[in-house]
Amino acid sequence: MTLAVAPADPDIRLTARALIPAVLAALAALGIGLLGADTALFLRINSAAARWPDVMWSLITDQASTLSAAALLALSVYHRPRIAAAGLLAWPAGVVLIRGLKWWIDAPRPAASLPADSFHLIGPELTRYSFPSGHTATAFALAAALLYSVDHRTRRRWALPVALAAALVGVSRIAVGAHWPVDVLGGAALGWLCGLTGAAWAARWPLWQQRGGYLTLIALAAGAGALRVALDSGYGDARPLAIALGLAAVAMALACALREVRR
Repeated sequence: MTLAVAPADPDIRLTARALIPAVLAALAALGIGLLGADTALFLRINSAAARWPDVMWSLITDQASTLSAAALLALSVYHRPRIAAAGLLAWPAGVVLIRGLKWWIDAPRPAASLPADSFHLIGPELTRYSFPSGHTATAFALAAALLYSVDHRTRRRWALPVALAAALVGVSRIAVGAHWPVDVLGGAALGWLCGLTGAAWAARWPLWQQRGGYLTLIALAAGAGALRVALDSGYGDARPLAIALGLAAVAMALACALREVRR
């Protein structure tokens, strides 16, 4: 049975231009690496970010944790389920690529390489699996999945704020002392590609238009919200917002379920 929810838009398509953000981020990471400027740039950005409240950086960085990202996607299931589907379908590539590279490279993080008093640390002290930044990859995957799940006109309106939000997450990973700039740029490039993969799969497999697929999205949305409420990501200042986000995701899932019952 086909649902009359967010039909596929013929104006939503991927072109070579969609790869530009990933290419630029990868080139920037390569340039920093070749110049040997990673540590100096980390210290400069981390020091500048320390002028802003810790709670701000905790709130920003926590929104790109796996659970928060899933809960954010859940909020789109009611009105724009295609975005949720694209984000969901980006996950397999992200798990294989991002997690695989983390374990394979096993690069030390700033906390394992620099004296504790040389930089500002917020949240848990992490020492391993630095490259690439998973939070940044998640943020850029969501950005790409969102932007390439809407029509061209909407994409033009949303492009700048969505890109800035994703970039701010990347900066926050340096601000909290968890990642080097190369980690962030690498995560941005890889995450963007994963998001494009999810958007492409959603275009070929519009699962949100089938009752079974849509009900699966609802169930996943409810689960993501419940887990976001129950589990702590390690950034205490962000905990109230995390709980609110989780409850909002559960409420949105219930609203979607009630709409289906009325049908």
